[in-house]
Amino acid sequence: MLFRSRILISAQPIFDRGGNIIYVLESGFDITDLRMQQEKLRKHNEQMNAYLQQDVTVNACLEMLALNSDFHFVLNEILRRIGQQLQAGSCEVFRHDPEKALLLPEGYWSPQENGDNGSCSRLEAFSERDYPEIFRKLKNREMITIHLNEEGNKDPELNKIRTYLEQRGMQSICCVSIGFRGNFWGYIEVEFNMSGKSFDEAEVRLIFAAVRIIEILLERESQRIKLTRSETEKNMIWELMTVPLVLFSADRRPMRVNPAAERLTGLSASRILEQPCSKSFCMGNIPED
Repeated sequence: MLFRSRILISAQPIFDRGGNIIYVLESGFDITDLRMQQEKLRKHNEQMNAYLQQDVTVNACLEMLALNSDFHFVLNEILRRIGQQLQAGSCEVFRHDPEKALLLPEGYWSPQENGDNGSCSRLEAFSERDYPEIFRKLKNREMITIHLNEEGNKDPELNKIRTYLEQRGMQSICCVSIGFRGNFWGYIEVEFNMSGKSFDEAEVRLIFAAVRIIEILLERESQRIKLTRSETEKNMIWELMTVPLVLFSADRRPMRVNPAAERLTGLSASRILEQPCSKSFCMGNIPED
């Protein structure tokens, strides 16, 4: 910012013995540097306040991640909180399908629909072959910003995106890739409906923080699916074993039996579990310790 020179002038009259002004003492001070320092301090305070608000948003997203196990609910909540903090027109996440070379909508938020999960299905999938340069940059972890009224670029690929923005009533877009275990998983897309939008350091910081939280969410979801698959496999083995199996609690009460145990006793699992095991398996005789 350019500052004009600013001079602070003070004047002090000097009187004679009769009370008449005989001189005026004037002094001037150049306060240009002072004003510049004040402006820098104001900007610094604004930036610190923005960082503080962003930290509150990030902590809220992390808390949501820790307390809720529903992948899509948490993802849309992250987009909602980030979108509201950035005053965005919409926030979206697209997942990359490498086999089909498609980008599929995975999460969505807008102020109008406020994160309705069903609204994500109304977003269209699109092919990465239509935007090869854009996706080359995303796969290289480059941030992409495009403005509707940006001049001096006749690139057909960028013009497609500008047409897309115009159709959605948006003015600018920012895209940042999302990785998973070293590979390109997809990207987050933040759209703004205000003209002349510039992405300052604080906003870029928040978008990258959102990406990192989503990457943590992906890792957790992968572990959950792996654990669920493992439990399913264990249940299948339990059910298919031909040897009767009984799982006991610490106080020797049966907690679980497999179908082979039911066949052996001729009783249902519920009946076996509601009575002492000696009645089911030992003909009513209580074994010695």
